[in-house]
Order: sequence, then structure tokens, then C-alpha cells
Amino acid sequence: MKILFILFALAVIAAFVALYVWAYGDAESRGKPGWLVVLMMLLLSPVAGLVVWLLIRPEEALDDAGAPRPVERGRATTSAMKA
Repeated sequence: MKILFILFALAVIAAFVALYVWAYGDAESRGKPGWLVVLMMLLLSPVAGLVVWLLIRPEEALDDAGAPRPVERGRATTSAMKA
């Protein structure tokens, strides 16, 4: 029973870390400081912070040159992804 609890706890921790990594990358791709979004998630709670970020994040992501690129269904697209 203890092993099952430990495995569950590790899975929850891994899920939270994955949320932090995704939110950081998403914020950076949209020209916002990723560390600030992760800090917001840590202070509020992972789920509440993620909801707040999804509500306030910019619509357009930025390409490598800093120019806006279109976003479809919440994901940034590139010509390589369309091919």
C-alpha cells in the first residue's frame, strides 16, 4: 500500500512539473517572462495559476525574430507544422 501511495505522489509531482515546464515555454514563446508565470502558478496553486495564465496570455506567439505568428486552437503554428 505504501508503494502505491509513493507511486501516486510521484505521478502527481511529475504532472505538476510538466505543467510548470509547459507554462514556462508557452509564456516565453509569447514574449512574456516564463519565470513570472511559474512563480504565479507556485503562489496560487498549479491548477489555479494555469487557469489564470490561460485567461490572460497573449493571443499571438512570437517567432524567433520577435514578430507575431498565428495561433490555431491554442497552439502556435509554423510552416513546418503545416506540411
